[in-house]
This record gives sequence, C-alpha cells and structure tokens, in this order.
Amino acid sequence: MKKVVSMILMTAMILTMTSVMTSCGKEEASSKEPTSQVTNDTGKTDTQAADDTGKADTQVTDDTGKTDTQAADDTKKNDTQNAPGENSVLPKAIEDAESISFPGIIYSGWELSSGKEMAESIRKAILEINGGAFMLCFVDESTAVLGTGAGSFTGTYEAMDENNAIHIVFEEAEYYATFTEIDEDVVMILVNNAEPGLVLYMRMIDEG
Repeated sequence: MKKVVSMILMTAMILTMTSVMTSCGKEEASSKEPTSQVTNDTGKTDTQAADDTGKADTQVTDDTGKTDTQAADDTKKNDTQNAPGENSVLPKAIEDAESISFPGIIYSGWELSSGKEMAESIRKAILEINGGAFMLCFVDESTAVLGTGAGSFTGTYEAMDENNAIHIVFEEAEYYATFTEIDEDVVMILVNNAEPGLVLYMRMIDEG
C-alpha cells in the first residue's frame, strides 16, 4: 500500500514537473516570438527606411544634376548670346563692307555719290525726298551736321567697332557709317538705322 502511494506521489510529482517545464517552455517560446517579430519588423522598417533614403538621395542627386545641367546650358546660352559680334547692332551692309581706316573726317563734308556704286535713280529719289540736298558734315571731334533742303540738323557721332564704323545720332534719325575704297577714292557707306536695306554712298566734297 505504501509502495502504491509512493509511486502515485512520485508520478504526480513527475507530472507536475513535466507540466511546469512544459509551461516554461511555452512561455519562453511565446516570449521569443514577439522578440523575433520585433526584430523582423525593425529590420523591414530599417530596410524600407534605407531604401526610402536611397531613393530620396538618388532623387535629390538626379534633380540637382538636372538643375546643374540646365543652369550650365542656360549659362552657355547666355554666353553665346552675349559673345562679341554675335548680336552686333551694325547693319549688314556696314558689317560686310571692306572698311578702311578712317580718313581725316573732322571739318569734312560728304554728299551723295554720283558714281557707279549707287544707282542714279536712288540718288535722285533721296535728293527729292530731302528737298534737293543731302550732305553730312563733321564739324569737330563729336558733332555732325546733316544738311538738307528742309534745313540743317545737328547731332553727335562717335567711333565704334574698334574704329571700323561710326555711329551718328540726330534727334529724329540714326545712322551707321564706315569707309571703303572704290576706284582709289574714299567712299563713305551710310545706312539709316530705320531703313537698313537702303545703302547710301557718300563722297567727300571737293573743296576746290
């Protein structure tokens, strides 16, 4: 009888210990699962954050690169637009002329040429429009006088384009001029800024 009781007690103790150990194992397992889950969640979050950061960095880099490229292109465009000679204000007839060094123009007078460089019909039309006279005089280093049949007009002039041209300004008219040589004579090419397609040729008035 005692042996039976002892065996029962021992069996109960073994069952109890087994139950306790099983419970502890379950608790440990259950306590590990959240930890593992948290680690996984954290890992995923870090990866996603890293990916997002990488994407953001790449996007910023790309955007910045494009912006720099656009800025560089704009700078090149601006440099090209502002390059000397690219946007010259000189009329084409003045730019294309084979200009020579300026003669002594101070105190000189110039009238419409009757030579082969300008059609007689054009010369007559200009004289008719201007009352029968069209002369240009340089009275000092900066003053020009335009004489027409309707009266005289005083303006200013200055050298430009490295002394290859002259800019002449009156109150109601603006001209560009340069000098060339035709048949060993110095001829002034004169263009009204308002009519760049109309080219006038002027010869120095013979003082004799």
